[in-house]
Amino acid sequence: GRDTLTKTEVTTLKSLTVSGSTGLVNVGSVNVKELTAALASGNGKIAVGDLITGVTNDQLADATVTGVTADGITGGGNFKTLELASGTTTTAVVDNTTLKLNGTGDLVTYASGSGTALADVTIGVSGTLVTTGEGAVIGAVSNSGNGTELQVASGSLEVKGNVDVATLTVDGKLAVNEKPAVPASGETAAVDAVPYTVTTRNLEVSEGGAAYVQHDLTLHSGSGTADVFGSLTVDGTLTANGRTIYVGDDEHAGTLVVNKLVSGKIFADPSWENGVEKAKVAVKTIDVNSRLEAGRNSILAVGTT
Repeated sequence: GRDTLTKTEVTTLKSLTVSGSTGLVNVGSVNVKELTAALASGNGKIAVGDLITGVTNDQLADATVTGVTADGITGGGNFKTLELASGTTTTAVVDNTTLKLNGTGDLVTYASGSGTALADVTIGVSGTLVTTGEGAVIGAVSNSGNGTELQVASGSLEVKGNVDVATLTVDGKLAVNEKPAVPASGETAAVDAVPYTVTTRNLEVSEGGAAYVQHDLTLHSGSGTADVFGSLTVDGTLTANGRTIYVGDDEHAGTLVVNKLVSGKIFADPSWENGVEKAKVAVKTIDVNSRLEAGRNSILAVGTT
């Protein structure tokens, strides 16, 4: 097969395989002539206007896209990092698209003074934001409608802001901490730390995944799933709103550590492989509307974390 196509050729290919503007065709290791030229002139960066809507390849997966507006990138895509357009401080994942970012360090930035600052991202209806890099950092992640997802597919991600999505999936490592306090200096008053929180309807920490929330995690009431097959630590309050959090199942042994449980149930449901797998739960305090249940061979500790 050919190892290089033109923009016209891949656009025709997309029209034959995907309808509308939200599908994404990945041509893998096949280079696209116009993308190759743009990346060469930009030293690994490419202007958003030089992208081909709905088309990605291995070249773009390691590229930084510049000039991204608050509306985001039509058709989504698979890139290293994003740099926002002048005067833009936030961006979006377009409705019904997936935006995958593979970089390390700050994933989405905007110009600030002589340097850059971390940008927030809003995920549109049925949109998905995926990260894969080790040591990745992003600003707050919010939603503008139903069906949104943040997925830490691999590597590690620190979110410097609140997380509010319909589905949070952690296959790698996730940390949500706080904005540090700033001590007083001269005539400048001290600034207190700002806690970052997580709000979601569906939560899955997969086997091998690990999530740390320094402050509060809230599950929406009503329908949804909350499964911990890896490790989840909530140093603040876990508000379950009448929901059940399952730690482990017949194939996985998860670990959950919570400072305070409010209005929910935790069920430790261990796998039973050779009788040695153990689901582990530790909760320091629980309110009167909460309860803990331990299945056979699981370990449950109350009053300590």
